[in-house]
Order: sequence, then C-alpha cells, then structure tokens
Amino acid sequence: MNRNASDSRNGNGGKALRATLTILLIDSDRSASSELRDYLRFIGHQVVCSDDCRALPGDGNFDLALIDLPREQDDSRRLIDHIAAARAAPVVAFMSDGAIETINAACAQARAHGLTLAGVLSKPLRPPHVAALLEQPHHGAAGSPRAEPRGDSSPGAPAAHYVFQSRHALHDGSVVGYDTLLRIPGVDAIGPWFAARDHDTAFDLTLAAARAASDLSRHLPDGRQNAIVAFHCPPAIFCDARFLREMTLLAQTAGHVRDSIAIGLATPTGNLRFNDLRDIAFRYVLAGFRLHLTDFTLETDNLQQMTCLPLSEAKLDCRVFLHELRMNDPLLLPEILSLLRLRGIRSTIAQIETAENVELARRAGADCGQGRYWSHPIQPLHASS
Repeated sequence: MNRNASDSRNGNGGKALRATLTILLIDSDRSASSELRDYLRFIGHQVVCSDDCRALPGDGNFDLALIDLPREQDDSRRLIDHIAAARAAPVVAFMSDGAIETINAACAQARAHGLTLAGVLSKPLRPPHVAALLEQPHHGAAGSPRAEPRGDSSPGAPAAHYVFQSRHALHDGSVVGYDTLLRIPGVDAIGPWFAARDHDTAFDLTLAAARAASDLSRHLPDGRQNAIVAFHCPPAIFCDARFLREMTLLAQTAGHVRDSIAIGLATPTGNLRFNDLRDIAFRYVLAGFRLHLTDFTLETDNLQQMTCLPLSEAKLDCRVFLHELRMNDPLLLPEILSLLRLRGIRSTIAQIETAENVELARRAGADCGQGRYWSHPIQPLHASS
C-alpha cells in the first residue's frame, strides 16, 4: 500500500510486509481517535485525524482512510461519498460497534465508488487486530499482491483427495452448488481423523480443499457456472492470518473465485473469541468469498453467528430439524427458516435420503437440500461433466 516497506516477523513465524503508512483517521464523534492515533504512531505510521467529513484532506495524500462508521446507514453512505469525492485514499477500512446492516451499507457504497476495502474492525478496538489489518497484502502498482503463495502441502496431505456432493433447489431439484469432501485411503471416519491432525497439517488440507473447490468452479459446464462450491474450514484455520493471506491470493489470481466459492464454517470451540471470528469473517467476504454455517443448531453461539456474521447460507441436519422437531415442536422449524430468510441467509437441509424428507423440507420452507436422495459424493471429473 505504500512505498517504504521493510520485512518484519508476524505472530505465526512467517514473513510479513510492514509499511510506513500515511493514514487518515476519520472519527466524527472523537470516541476512538486519541488512543488509536497514539497507537498507530507508536508502531511507526503517520496519522492525520479529521472529525469533519465535509472538509477532508485529499487528492491521494493518504494510503488508507480508517473510518469510524456512524450508526445510521444513510450517514455511513454519505461519509463514503465524501471520502470518494475528496479522493482522500484509495483504500478504506471500517471501525464499527457491530451493526451488520450499517457495515454492509458502507461496504456496498465503497465498492460502488471503486474503493479497495481492507477490512472491518470491531469496537472496542484491540491493538493486535489493528496491526494485523495494516500488514495484510494489497495490490501494488502493477496489480500483483505483495506475498508469495504457501508451498507444497505437508507430509500428511499428499494421500488426501477430494470428492464433491451436489446441493439441490427444493422447488425443482436443480443443482445449485457442491460441497468439497475430504477422502483419505483407509480412513472411514474423516471427522475424528481430521480433528486429530496438528494445526499445520489441518492448514494444508484445508488450503488444498479450497484449491480443489476453485478448480471445480472453474470447470463447471454450461448451465452450472453459477453453482456455489463450498469447502469446510475449521474455525482455528479460519482465524489464522496465514490462511486469510492464502485465500486473498487465491481470489486475486483466480478471477472466477468472486462469489463462486463458499467457506463452510463450523461453530467455534475452545478459546476463540466471537469478536475475532467476526472481524476476520468480513475480510474473507470482502476478498470475494461467501460464508456458510455448516452445523446450524439452536445453541446461543449459532444464533449469535446468524445475526452478526455475513452469512449467505446455513446448513441444518435433516435428522434433527425434520425428525425431532416434527415430533416435539412442528411449528419451530418453519419459524427458524423464516428467520434465516429474513436475514438473507439461504437454508439447506442436509442428510436427505427419501422423498418424504424432500417433501417435509419443502413444506417447512427450506430453500435447498443435500443428501443421498439426489447423489453420492463423486470425483471432480464427474461433477464437472
């Protein structure tokens, strides 16, 4: 993003490019500017603060505009309009208290003006998140990213291969997408096997799944080019800054990726903070990837993800939502699906095996289905033909 770059080590032991940036900090209510300005200067950046969006310094003097979004959507849009009109900076990043509608409105307005979106930070701000955002690779003058792709997979990965299972629209049975599934020779229970891998092996396997999904998307036949190809990503890998960098590079080097690849995210466990997940989720979406929730339940964590993450699809297990809910609370499933639709989230009922399952899911109001009623997992050659 800037001219004066020098190498520094990131928290994962790999090389990262840290630049001395000239930053325009826009904070209309002055709630963040003093402490954040001091921190940015402390880590070596040049900062100019402004609390008046009508009189912004501009003409390309800044590498990045770091913007504290107003609460109202219309105010956020007007602020982006002023930044674009002043030509203040080619790259913007947002700070927000988590109002997803306001964030989405600001992102859409920035894209409409051709601004590059560097990411979204949740308030209260955490210094490591601010520093990580400023260290992310961006396009240089020639349009090439400032990072190199990760090398070959770890020794645990070569035996792995990937198959694909189709997802179908319930109203007509047409193929609307595929899920990328890992297969290991001699391993029947993939879930426990994968959970026992170390972080680096899981990283390489997940990255290989992303590339397999990208390859399938590129080779889909006529009539299926709009199908969304998803792959599973554990929360720990999802929150790894190295994986975000690899996926950003994949989006930059494979033009077909935008809006055609979905990252399937499971419910976080362990010590992962929800704010960490939300901060990085927006950066994947801004890079051009969709975000799916792979194991929707009625747990509090899932409901929080549904309302606060930029999800485009949620997957519900047929055995729980069609069978158990039908017996215990038959009105609850339609209410859940209605809530998902209200949030703009497509619903998929997984593990469908019979025509009765299909009819139950359709009557409840689900959008899509997946399971052996339609197909078994197949090799890429068959999926693309």
